This record gives sequence, C-alpha cells and structure tokens, in this order.
Amino acid sequence: PCSRSPGFCFELNHSLGWLLRELGFPVRVLLAQVAHAGEYDGVASHIALAVDVTDQVDPVLIDVGFADNPRVPLQLVDGFEARDDLGDAYRLVRTGHDRFTMELQRRERGERSLDWLVDSSAAQPQSWHAMYRFATEDDLQPDSTELQAGLDYVLTNPAVFFTQKRLCCLATASGHLTLCSNRVQTRDRGVTRSEPLEDEEQWRAALRKSFGISLGTV
Repeated sequence: PCSRSPGFCFELNHSLGWLLRELGFPVRVLLAQVAHAGEYDGVASHIALAVDVTDQVDPVLIDVGFADNPRVPLQLVDGFEARDDLGDAYRLVRTGHDRFTMELQRRERGERSLDWLVDSSAAQPQSWHAMYRFATEDDLQPDSTELQAGLDYVLTNPAVFFTQKRLCCLATASGHLTLCSNRVQTRDRGVTRSEPLEDEEQWRAALRKSFGISLGTV
C-alpha cells in the first residue's frame, strides 16, 4: 500500500474527465494507439479526452496521462499547431486511417546554441515525431469492450513497460521529473540530466522527496 497513489492514462484521464463534467464541460473519451519509433503495432492502449470548452471553437484535445503531453489545448482541427511555454511544439494531422483518424505529433525545441544567450528563440527545432493517433469521434463508456481490452493489455501484457518496470513522471514548471528503476531524470527547458540510484533505499527516498509518495512494507 502507499499514500498519494499515482496512476496512468486510464485512471488520470478518466479522473480529469469526471472533474470537467462536474464543472459543466462536455467530455468524450477517445481511444488511441501509441507510436513506437514512429510505427504502430495495432494495439489501442491509450485514452485521451475531447472537451467542448465553448460553442465558438472546435473541441480540444486534453491529455494528462502521457509523458511529455501538450501543456496547451489543441483544437481538433487538421494542421492545428501550438507551442507550450517550454518551447516544444505540438500539432494534429489527419492520418488516413479508417478509425484512428488523427495523429498527435511533437517537435522538441532544439539544443541550445551560443545564439540562445542573446535570443531565447534561436534554438533550432527538431523534426516532428508521432506520439499517438486517436479516434476523434469516440465517446467511450467505462464498460466499453474496447476500453476494457486496452486496460487489460496495459496491466497484463509482458511487452508493456508498466508490467516490467517502475516509473513515475511528474510535470514541473520547467519540464518533467522522471523516476525510473535505477535513476532520477530531470528535463529542464530542453536540458536533461540524470542521477543514478544505487539501491532500493535511495529509490524510495527519491520517491518520497520528489513525488511525495511513501510506500509501505512490501
């Protein structure tokens, strides 16, 4: 058992969806397939949210259950692009797939050059890469067969890293903090540094200090 138990996409996005509905926003749950090195394996193992924020614009994509997820809402429009306050860019593009008709892509801010010391926008951007593709018309219910199949896959399939490794990820004001099985990794405005962890005691100490989570006796 642990206090302040974290979660993953099926839990986090469902929880946020519930909150937004309580606040009066129409919300739909969308099934998604995650890209691995730009390729898809055909498994729908992720969910995101489509939220109607106003009658004047298209619904927006919201996702708090994916690493390096957009920190800005993205209108569900082909070619829509936005940049967050960390300098990373995101866009939505049509896929041509029959079911998963739209893809979320990300482009990281480039490495800092000497020009960055004068102009913070001088870093050269990287190329676009696929994060996941999703079904824009979905409105999945908690008892949906597809939703249950995706959840079962994430929790039980030995090919999924959730079943093989320990992982915690926390968004910070300037990037992300990630606790892996043997290291703590910090990404701060495009600069990544890693600190190794020697044993279980150090791992649990990092979990308490950085994430506020205390594990009981296992």
